[in-house]
Amino acid sequence: MAIRFKNDKKVVVAVISISLAIGGWTILNPSSSFGLSIYAFTTFNKIPYIYCDLEIDTKGKVKVIKKSHLITEKEIETLVKQEPEILILSTGWAVQ
Repeated sequence: MAIRFKNDKKVVVAVISISLAIGGWTILNPSSSFGLSIYAFTTFNKIPYIYCDLEIDTKGKVKVIKKSHLITEKEIETLVKQEPEILILSTGWAVQ
């Protein structure tokens, strides 16, 4: 016995649309890496972060930190102690 939906075509279109959206999201936002990033929106490890600052340690653990456009010497020292292979520091987007 098959289950019938009133709007079979709408269901199929919805399933295809959702599948394409998930596929596109996966391609644009790789695992353990930064993906789509624009002003006030950043993606890391496929997870979107809206209007916040991130600190990612050497193991890939994400920590949401206080929003600021300043980086203190103490914060840099804490990051350097982890002996990262690469250290990326950013103070935000220049919106004009």
